[in-house]
Formats: sequence, structure tokens, C-alpha cells
Amino acid sequence: MRSFLLFSALLLFAVAGGPAGADAAEKRLPVNTDTVMQKLAYSKNLLENGAIAKAIVQSNDPAALERLQKSKAILKAAEEDARAGRLVEADDKIGQALAMVRSAMPNIQTEDAKHLRQLKSYNSRRDSVLAFLTTYDRVAKEKSLGAHATAISREVKARLAKADGLVTSGDVEQGARELEKAYAVVTSATAQLRQGDTLVRELKFETPKDEYLYEIDRNDSLASVLKMTIAEKKPDPRFLAQIEKLKADADKVRAEAEDQANAGRFDQAIETLGRAAKLLITAIRMSGLFIPG
Repeated sequence: MRSFLLFSALLLFAVAGGPAGADAAEKRLPVNTDTVMQKLAYSKNLLENGAIAKAIVQSNDPAALERLQKSKAILKAAEEDARAGRLVEADDKIGQALAMVRSAMPNIQTEDAKHLRQLKSYNSRRDSVLAFLTTYDRVAKEKSLGAHATAISREVKARLAKADGLVTSGDVEQGARELEKAYAVVTSATAQLRQGDTLVRELKFETPKDEYLYEIDRNDSLASVLKMTIAEKKPDPRFLAQIEKLKADADKVRAEAEDQANAGRFDQAIETLGRAAKLLITAIRMSGLFIPG
């Protein structure tokens, strides 16, 4: 097995909804006090004040209401576990509580069911961001990376909080867009750590193909953030042509990587995707959003 910076690409694809989901479903995200307490606070707010909880109450469907109450009871038990230091048990119960809410989907209106599906995708991506951030914070502390690392961590947490607020208010789509920015920032920051040979030994890619799939996911995220940033920041037309050229160049480099992967040369494909990522990061910065890398 090969050791790399962050957790298994198989797991990353699972939380992002990629093809490895079935095989990776049993892999656990890193569990620590900060991660569990963040997930707990977010889930409690979701079940008490979130649009999904309100939709279930408004539906007045007995089965859906019963599931909502059961999910709250499970979450209360998760809080007790967390306070007692039983973090794995607490993490499991948080997942059970959210799954219980999702099980109400067939019992409420179609639009609400769509909202639940979007929320499931959001929660999976959110877990991925937290997993990256937990590892980034720990390695940055171990390596005494200082104020820059602290600023990166604060930015990711701020974007995560903003995304959660949007989701709780019912705007899952906008929340997901903000979350994708947090994902792009933290994955690019961790890529910098890897370039500095700061490897996290206990987190592994099982094969070169797994790391390739992770790099594809990161490339997709950066491309999505670039599109969003151009729309939101509306960069000066003088820079737009350069930005579009960088994106076109990144697409060409990615196509080269895909050809290498199709030929089984995953090590080369990984390096090539790294070049594509750098082009996208430069384009994002020119568009008005700082991304480390």
C-alpha cells in the first residue's frame, strides 16, 4: 500500500456520490471530539430548525412525524455518548438519526423529497470537508506551520458555517455551492502539505487508481468553483480572456491524464492532474477567490 496525505480516495468518492460508494460505504471517516461535536450541533439544528424538519411537521403525516421524533431521540442518545467520550458510538448514532429523517422521504411531498435527497448529498460532502480539515489542522500543528495554516483553517470553518446556515434556512443548493468552495480550499491546502512531503502515514490510498480517482474529484471541484467564482465575482474583462485560456489549458491537460489512466499509467496521470489543478487554481485566483496551492 502507498501512504499519502489524506484519507482513501475510495472513501472520498463514496461521500461525493461517485462510483465507489458501495464498496467504500463501510469505511469510517476520522472520528475525534471536534468533528463529532460539530456534526452533533449541525444535526441538532437541522432537526429542530431546519427546512426538512419544518416540512415534515407541515406535512402532518403520522409516519413522517414519528420518524422525526425517533431521530431526535437517537440524536439525544448520541449527545450523551459524546459527553461520555464514546465518540465512535456518538458518530454512529448521528448517522442513524439523519438516516431516520431521510426515511421519511416517501411520506412527504415530492418537492420535500427532492430537498431531502439534496440534503443527503450535502451531508456526505460536508463529512468529506470535515475529514480533510481535521487532518489538515493536526498536521499543520505538528509541523508548526503557523499563521498561514490557521488562516486556511478559519476560512474553511467560516465557509462551512455559512453553508450550514444556508442549508438550515432551506437553501440547500446555495449551501452546496458554498460548501464546494470550502472543499476546494481545504483539498488544495492539503495538496500543498503533500508537496512539502508532509505525509500522514495512517491515511492511505490503497492503489494508484484510488489516488487518481481522488485527483479527478478534486479537479472537478476546482472546475466547479472556478465557474461559480466567475459568476459571482465578475472579473475584469481584461483578465477574463486569460482565465478562459487557463481553463482551456487545464481541460487539455486533464484529457492527457485521462488517456494515461485509460492506458493504466496511473502514476503519470496523477502527476498530470496535478498540473491541471495548478492551472485551475491560478484561474480561480485571477477570478477573485484565493485558493491555496
